[in-house]
Amino acid sequence: MGQHKNLILCRVGDTSLHKNWLKQAEYKIFDVAISYYGDNPGRFAEDGIFYEHNKGTKYPTLYKFILNNIARFLEYEAIWLPDDDLDTDTKTINQMFSMFHENKLWLAQPSLTDSYYYHPITLRNEGLSFRHTNFVEVMAPLFSRQALLQCLFTFNESISGYGLDLIWPKILGWPTDKIAVLDSVSIRHTRPIGSGPVYKIFPVPPTDEMHHIAKKFECMPFNMTVYSAHF
Repeated sequence: MGQHKNLILCRVGDTSLHKNWLKQAEYKIFDVAISYYGDNPGRFAEDGIFYEHNKGTKYPTLYKFILNNIARFLEYEAIWLPDDDLDTDTKTINQMFSMFHENKLWLAQPSLTDSYYYHPITLRNEGLSFRHTNFVEVMAPLFSRQALLQCLFTFNESISGYGLDLIWPKILGWPTDKIAVLDSVSIRHTRPIGSGPVYKIFPVPPTDEMHHIAKKFECMPFNMTVYSAHF
């Protein structure tokens, strides 16, 4: 396992790319927990040290999964919550966790390269190691244990997940050196924004939910900011 205990907690469906993350499993410095939302109970159960089959959207489902297994989750110092359409590999994920700990971060994400994207701040900046920011997207947030505990209640605030990434920095106290986009650790987002099957079941438009949550937590207007860049 190495010096730190790291976990990937992922919601996966039948077209999940998580198998790519584990192709060099013998070298990984992380464990995997699977929350499967497809139609074949037991599918991918062998890929995680613990597993559930549960319908529903990402963050409300993970909220219940974490609470129901809180003692196990608290064993980990860093927990990554990636979407299942992100393409990466074991080496890159190892690098992400190592960089997270080395820089004593609370919340971070790998940058995006050659990807469908929503927020330009998440795109890779060539030549940089990482940027301290006030934003990490719901697509692939990496939490420290303490940051996860502080932000966990919000997971049940948004069915779509939209808006959560606007309120996490406030909940964490608007730190200027604890939240980061990791430029030297890049992944690829393979699916066009808003095209996943789950978008068909949202009861309200995700952007409406985003504005509601940002207003509720008094985070509007939200200006995405880079505090410092590191080479």
